[in-house]
Amino acid sequence: MNHILYSVEELSKTFGGKSFIETPDAKIRTLLTDSRKLTDTVQGLFFALQGRRDGHTFMKEVYDTGVRNFVISDDNFNCSLYSGSNFYLVEDTLTALQEL
Repeated sequence: MNHILYSVEELSKTFGGKSFIETPDAKIRTLLTDSRKLTDTVQGLFFALQGRRDGHTFMKEVYDTGVRNFVISDDNFNCSLYSGSNFYLVEDTLTALQEL
């Protein structure tokens, strides 16, 4: 977790690639990587990491807890199912997390 306050615009520049922004005034304070240990969901940014398990499969669960900011790498992911959310589409979510 990191407690620096990031703006949505700043993150778009950092990650590059495509961004799907519905809430441009959102601020990010907490970086989230484990759907079982979510904190600060209102100002959290969830990274759908891929390892033994694919973080994309937990997106609905994470969304239901109140998270509205996501970093994904699945370009076939249907972002329109998650109203009021911001998505950053990157090539590799782990690399994006490390760069941030």
